[in-house]
Amino acid sequence: MFAFYTITSVGLLWLEQTTIALFLAQFGAGGLPLIYIASALMGSGLGVLYSWLQNNLPLKRVFLVIALLMALPLLFFRIGIGIDPTNSLLILVTVFILRLWMDAEEILNDLNSQVAANQLFNIREIKRAYPIISSGLLVGDVVSGFSLPLMLLLIGLENVLIAAALMILLGGGMLLYLSNRYKQAFPDTPVRELDDPQTAYSARRTGGMLRRYVIPLFAFFILGEVLFLLVEFQYLGELERVYPDTDEIAGFLGLFSGVLGIFELITQWFVSSRAVERLGVFIAAMFLPVSLSVLGLFTILFDLGGFLTVDSAQILFFGAIVLKFFDELLRYTLIAGIEPFLFQPIPVELRSDIQTQVQGIAEPLSTGLTGAGILGVVWLIPRLFDTLGIEELRQVRGGFFVLAIVFFSIVWASCALLLRRSYVSLLVQSAEQGRLGFSNVDLKAFKRAIVEAFDQQSNEDDQLSCLQLLERIDPAGAGEILAPRLARFSPRLQRQSMTVMLQYPAITHLADVQRLIETKPDLEVLAAALRYIWMAQPELETLTLKPYLHERVDPMVRGTAAGLILSRGLPAERQEARYALEQMLASRRERERVVGVQALQAATADDALVRSYVPNLLQDESARVRCALLEAIATRRLQDYYPSLLKGLSYRSTREAARRSLVRLQDDALPLLSKLAADVRRPDFIRLQAWNAMAEIESDAALTQLIQHLLASWGTSRRNLLRILLKIPGDRGIEVVLDRLGRSGVETMFEQELLLLAQVYAAELDLNTEQVLGREADLLRGALQGMQSDIFDRCFLVLKLLYPFSTIQAAMMNLASDSEVSMALGLEILDNTLNVPQKQIFLQVLERRPLRQRLSDLGELAPYQAQAPSQRLRHLMERRYFLSDWTLACCFHVARAQRWGVSREASLLGLRHASSFVREAVLSYLKAASPRTCLELLPVLKNDPDPLVAAQVDRLKVELRP
Repeated sequence: MFAFYTITSVGLLWLEQTTIALFLAQFGAGGLPLIYIASALMGSGLGVLYSWLQNNLPLKRVFLVIALLMALPLLFFRIGIGIDPTNSLLILVTVFILRLWMDAEEILNDLNSQVAANQLFNIREIKRAYPIISSGLLVGDVVSGFSLPLMLLLIGLENVLIAAALMILLGGGMLLYLSNRYKQAFPDTPVRELDDPQTAYSARRTGGMLRRYVIPLFAFFILGEVLFLLVEFQYLGELERVYPDTDEIAGFLGLFSGVLGIFELITQWFVSSRAVERLGVFIAAMFLPVSLSVLGLFTILFDLGGFLTVDSAQILFFGAIVLKFFDELLRYTLIAGIEPFLFQPIPVELRSDIQTQVQGIAEPLSTGLTGAGILGVVWLIPRLFDTLGIEELRQVRGGFFVLAIVFFSIVWASCALLLRRSYVSLLVQSAEQGRLGFSNVDLKAFKRAIVEAFDQQSNEDDQLSCLQLLERIDPAGAGEILAPRLARFSPRLQRQSMTVMLQYPAITHLADVQRLIETKPDLEVLAAALRYIWMAQPELETLTLKPYLHERVDPMVRGTAAGLILSRGLPAERQEARYALEQMLASRRERERVVGVQALQAATADDALVRSYVPNLLQDESARVRCALLEAIATRRLQDYYPSLLKGLSYRSTREAARRSLVRLQDDALPLLSKLAADVRRPDFIRLQAWNAMAEIESDAALTQLIQHLLASWGTSRRNLLRILLKIPGDRGIEVVLDRLGRSGVETMFEQELLLLAQVYAAELDLNTEQVLGREADLLRGALQGMQSDIFDRCFLVLKLLYPFSTIQAAMMNLASDSEVSMALGLEILDNTLNVPQKQIFLQVLERRPLRQRLSDLGELAPYQAQAPSQRLRHLMERRYFLSDWTLACCFHVARAQRWGVSREASLLGLRHASSFVREAVLSYLKAASPRTCLELLPVLKNDPDPLVAAQVDRLKVELRP
């Protein structure tokens, strides 16, 4: 690609400089507006032609056709200029058409080169590779600029056209070679036939966001073309005034191009890519418009203010040269490297078409409009200032165009800002597959959809799913939809509907619930309906409930009635209800005991009954009874039995009920939960349950406790806490973290993870030698790689505290892919989203480069120093608090297998480690390294809770006995 750019650019620049010299000699700068207008129509036609060729021919054939279309007409132009030197009309027509065709050549070459680059490189590669390959244009500047005076001496001005045609053909051949060499990037099928059925869907789905991006994209390219033409017109007009001779103009253009090319090469190779990497694409894109506006303002100030001793005409001449210099310098370095990149967020099935519309149709049309505007200004100024002389009119016109350059530069910079605003959003939308988010649901439309689902008699599972969604999105308003349909629902839906409605009982739905009771529903539904009626009407008397206390009534209904009477009945009625409940709690039937315990939760006036049965019920053989009792303990606030709630977290059968009960206690449960979560000897899943409960409590005190645990945690515990905080509804967890720690505190956590990553990389590199072999070493290397994955997970979780969840999630999804294109898209999302100090280091590490290069990238944070394998292992174990349990265990196993020494402190702490397999690994190491020390330390593990470790201790006592 670099060779293609260089060769083609030399030919095009020879053509450009020759054509300009011929045109200025025949027409002067005043003829340029006509060229701009005429080239607009021709350029748009060429854009349509290129689009048609893409849709009907494979890309490799398109490249060949365009190369021939660019080169062959130049031969005819050479013939037209030289066929009859005395025929001035023929020469005028030929030169005019040649100048038009020069613009066409630039349009076709831009389309060819950028379409090829977008096919060959993904979004990350193009960001780095395109500035390099486009520097071929700058090399072409230097070569063509300094070679043109020599070409003029050797073959003459007109014959340079033939040399340019040969160079363009050679460049086309290079592009044809590339398309055949990389067939996977240039399929043999036209673009139209590659479109899949998803294209229309994708276009609809991204339509709104795409429009918000494409409109400023069009404006960006159009304004760039407008400014190019204004600067060119001002530059060539001044050049024509100062150098009236054709050869002088051509010679100046060649030298100017050569000197400019050297500066462009230096900028491209040493500044451009670094500026884009460090500052980002859109800040770099603003360099040119800002530079033009500043230089234009200085030109106007010097011209009007008289700060210099030179006259106004000289100021305008030098100002035009400086403007042209910086315009070309930045346009063909920064802007040329950025342009293809701006099309990358557009869905691939639409990208080529939009690129052709922008660069093949919109830009040429803007050329025509600009030409018409310039022509209008040139016609109008003499009529407005009819008293001025020719030189004064030139100066007024020059000042006006400089002022126009300043104005359009400011607008161009604004377009770059608008592009930046839509760029990441469009990238994320292109990367995501789409998820329903409750925060942006249209509630009225959603309810209409739920009603349709219920009324269309769809299958029960679908209706249940709709009901669950309704409960999550609008539980308070669920009764409006559910109550009128209760009688028509299946028993399963009736039970779930009543559960939802009981959260917000309303008297307006009593008639519907009463109709449900009249249909003699399932007994559980009947009990829930009775409870609903009484909760919605606090004034009802309990006398009507007494018939339901009879033992022949189903336990569900009987328990509901007893609980309501105990809460709201007269003393005599409560006595009967208490007797009925005692009979249920002492029953041999599990269902009666469960319902009886549930009824205790509603019996708010009888604590003595509850306390008398709790000890026995805690030992009940039924898990359902125990779960119901845990909820009753929380409901009745029985503080003496709060430890039973914590104990319930340890058993799978009661874990969910225990967690719900602890959440019901709100801040009263925090001391218990915090103590449990801080106990490192507890299993991770028990501590996780405690943290989850604290997050569900969601009070300020609970969130403060979670932040304190986050600061003191590492590894798996930190990952679990970050996930919990991120899941708290309404981003409250994120807000609390940022409020307590500040952005700097979160960035410190991110840096800590990268520092640990550097240590893990160093360990993997130093331990990956021929000296460290065997199964244990392979296990340690696998553990270190697992730690790397965990560290990246935590890094992304930390980033979700600072940046939009969907953006980071989309980047993660793409980075997890094996596709280079997806990975590049993920990196690009992060590059345009992150602004943490460690951004560049993080992006470089994510690129899956060789291990030593990644260590070098992290050297800015933690310089790498090679160590012997044994020393590296000890160095790693000194940081044992940051290692995963499995990695630490593997370290002891490797030390045993390789007979490396480990500090006594590390061994002692390892024997007290919470994970049994770490304690087991330490015992195995001590047995091999120092049997005597092992025997001395065995009492530390006396009565170990893990049966495997206890058995190992007993076995070692026998084996090591003197």
